[in-house]
Amino acid sequence: MEVEFMTADTALPPCMPLPRAMLRLPISSTAKVMYARMLDIVFLSGIEDANGILFIHFPIV
Repeated sequence: MEVEFMTADTALPPCMPLPRAMLRLPISSTAKVMYARMLDIVFLSGIEDANGILFIHFPIV
């Protein structure tokens, strides 16, 4: 199984990306927008590990 990760150099279209598979999922539109928004935050925050893989840090407060 081949897996690709998004890195800081991954090019995105000039819109909020949403995987086509998510359109058919039985989840709310709010959940779909939140996914696209979180993906946008990942690229804006620039947090990446030693391998260059982007991630979101969720601190517990």
